[in-house]
Amino acid sequence: MSDKHEKSSGLEPAMSFAEIWGSELRLLKVDPAGLDRKLFGCASAADKQDALTQFVDDLHEPVAALCLSGGGIRSASFALGVIQGIARFDLLDKFHYLSTVSGGGYIGGWLSAFRLARPDAEVMAALNELPRNGHEPAEIKGIRADSNYLTPMLGLLSADTWTVLALYIRNLFLNWAVLLPFFLGVMFFPHLCRSVLALAALDPDGPDASFISAPVACAIVLITLAQAVNVYGRYAAADRSLYRWQFIAFVLVPTILAAMALTLAVRRTPLIASTFTGVFAIPLLGGLVYGGSWLIARAAPSTQKPMMQWWDFAAWCFSGVVVGSLLAFEFSRQTLRDSSDLLTVIGLSGFVSALLIGELVYVGLSSFLEHADSNQEWLARSSGWLAATALAWLCGSGIVLYGPFVIEYLWQSWVTRIPTLVAGGLTGAITLIIGWSDKTSALKARLDSAHVSWQQVISLTAVVFAVFLALVLAYLDGQITILLESWKWLSTLWSGFFSPPVIDCIAMLTLLVLAASISVCVNVNRFSLHALYRNRLIRAFLGSARAHARQARTADRFTGFDFADNCPMADLRKVSRPGRLFHVVNMTLNVVSSTNPAWQERKAESFTATPLATGNAYVGYRDTKTFGHPENGLSLGTAMAISGAAVSPNMGYNSSPLIGLLLMLFNIRLGWWFGNPSKDKYTKPGPTLSLLPELKELAGATKDSSDWIYLSDGGHFENLGIYEMVRRRCRFIVISDAGCDPHCTFEDLGNAARKCFIDFGVSISFKDLGIKSRETLPGLSARIAIGSITYPNSTKPGVLIYVKPTYCQTTEPPHVRSYASTHADFPHESTADQWFSESQLEAYRALGAHTMEHVCTGGIGVSPGETPKPMTLQELSDNAAASLDQKPRPARRWKGLKKLIGLGEVANTTHAN
Repeated sequence: MSDKHEKSSGLEPAMSFAEIWGSELRLLKVDPAGLDRKLFGCASAADKQDALTQFVDDLHEPVAALCLSGGGIRSASFALGVIQGIARFDLLDKFHYLSTVSGGGYIGGWLSAFRLARPDAEVMAALNELPRNGHEPAEIKGIRADSNYLTPMLGLLSADTWTVLALYIRNLFLNWAVLLPFFLGVMFFPHLCRSVLALAALDPDGPDASFISAPVACAIVLITLAQAVNVYGRYAAADRSLYRWQFIAFVLVPTILAAMALTLAVRRTPLIASTFTGVFAIPLLGGLVYGGSWLIARAAPSTQKPMMQWWDFAAWCFSGVVVGSLLAFEFSRQTLRDSSDLLTVIGLSGFVSALLIGELVYVGLSSFLEHADSNQEWLARSSGWLAATALAWLCGSGIVLYGPFVIEYLWQSWVTRIPTLVAGGLTGAITLIIGWSDKTSALKARLDSAHVSWQQVISLTAVVFAVFLALVLAYLDGQITILLESWKWLSTLWSGFFSPPVIDCIAMLTLLVLAASISVCVNVNRFSLHALYRNRLIRAFLGSARAHARQARTADRFTGFDFADNCPMADLRKVSRPGRLFHVVNMTLNVVSSTNPAWQERKAESFTATPLATGNAYVGYRDTKTFGHPENGLSLGTAMAISGAAVSPNMGYNSSPLIGLLLMLFNIRLGWWFGNPSKDKYTKPGPTLSLLPELKELAGATKDSSDWIYLSDGGHFENLGIYEMVRRRCRFIVISDAGCDPHCTFEDLGNAARKCFIDFGVSISFKDLGIKSRETLPGLSARIAIGSITYPNSTKPGVLIYVKPTYCQTTEPPHVRSYASTHADFPHESTADQWFSESQLEAYRALGAHTMEHVCTGGIGVSPGETPKPMTLQELSDNAAASLDQKPRPARRWKGLKKLIGLGEVANTTHAN
């Protein structure tokens, strides 16, 4: 991370990971004296990092972490049982870190808020109060009451349902109030170009008879400049080569402007005035332009000199002749020159096509030169940019200018009208519903294993819907144009100043200014689905954590919300025992437009919020007290909701530009924009001009070097919460993985292990991943797996206990078996189901508690009312290993019971009789 910007602006440099890691260890009270000795004399961040790594590795007591995975309310329910099972053996406060992702963050946030509201001793006792004395604490009753946290009162006529619907519709219209004028304004540009060409054809002075008119001269200068930079770029020394922005500024933009100037010249001047002009003059001019550009470029002292320099010059000049010939042939078409609409659409793309064919000829003629390989690569990339620009203009302007006619034709009768509406609505619905489900994935392994390529289906439906939407917007633009042209009185003002081009320009600028003005008032963060989602999470989980009578929680009598539930994240420093369960909320910083080729699959970075600091190792960290707000800082509820922002236009390794387009348009956005910790806007709650970040979301242009960064679900980077714990060198980790994985493919575990190895060199391995899916026979599945963690330059292996919801059909409680018997997908029901019933929540909670009790007792189990002996983490590790040796078997207790009390003989006798 560079501090140049920070130093030049007087901004305090962002903290490094080494700084915040040291602060965490001090708060955790891990050998403070030894820590100070180890850090003494360490000046640089790298020295501190090395010292802290050695310090943690040398600790006698390993740093321990409890990780709660993503998975929505399913994960929260199972994790609640895991927490209760661990607490029952007096183990919960043995963990230094609590690392949460998404749904695991619901219950992790609840636990942290619970510990903030009541002393730790009371919290640990309350977790298992119900089986001990028959009374469940209000904090857990609140979770049960709000298991349908989005709409607690179900039903079509319930106030909760209509409140959510009203909020979504309101926010959707506010979102469209920004985007609709912007898109209409942008789509007015082809209308403006057409108006300029139409006006040029109606020049009262008649067409300019001179061959070299002002537009032609302008085009010659621009294309000479562009091609000179093109030649320079191919032969420049490595330390003088062009950056991408330089190519765009000095090659792409001048080429586009030259194409526009030449198109204007064709419209107002018959270039093919004579046979000599058509056959000789224009091709000759093309050769002269290319030759001049070559001489200008080669005059630069930083270019490398190839062998056979004269042949390179000749080949380049000949390609210019080819380009001139193609342009002469193309623009000699009378039909093209007589139609302003057609010339607007074809002009740019036709000009660029001629340039691309000329480059093709040059590459063929110069293929045996010394620098042929580098030339081909450079021109290939240059051609890619030019071709993409030409194709975008061809499609975009074609839809804008000819789209209204298509819509009018399709709207003439019900025979075409109904299929059009069905096709447009159906493709949009398919993309929205399936696009962010587990049917699609950015991970190639899953795509390759699929029998049906859902990614291709979604891409196709998204393209169809995008075209349909563009046609509708083009029709609206056409209606606006017709309306403006009908205002004849405008042309009489100011001696005809309000000509069609001026009117189109004013309309375009008015729409763009309107969009920008509205976006200042409409906060990009507040008017998305995030606020709706966050407020209900706060009410259900953080509100439940304050449900104890002594807290005097005062919720609004009408809405049911008490915004005091949402405590600042920094307040978690005040928990009664700060040395344990330091909460790390895992999020994803989206870098969909990252320039790092190795991250094309990830498209994301890990980003964390803790009571001490918020940020990541790439952009730096800021004090959580001031991050996102200069006074209150980041709140626990906001961090918890961002960590669970599963549906967003930019979704880490699940990002797709086509799907993101629709999610953005329909305001299905749970992510959040924050100021970059490395820049000076990190204390602000959101961007002032919301239009720019919205467009970045839509275009997939999010990155970590901008003033504003986009955060979404932690599962979009790593769904188990283990990545940041490995970064902190934890040597004892328990993972509750309740992600949806019905076939036990362990995608989340594999993703975490891969990134830990690539980024840290840390190996995570298992001798046996014996956890099986429910499809297997009863009794053949383990409930956990035990892995080892190998850190570089360390002789002390770490232990990883991996816990996964598994239905063994053996010793689970009766109500769990009852629920499972009627729900075939249990315990991996869809994450899309966020409306849990009482029986559903209890089944997952009880399964989590039963699993941990099974693990903590070495597979023996414990009776509900029993108070087991407190354990240590080492005993937990030993008992977990012992539980794997206890082969689960189908329950046959009833037969043994009958034999014990003598009923077996009676039954046999009766049967014999």
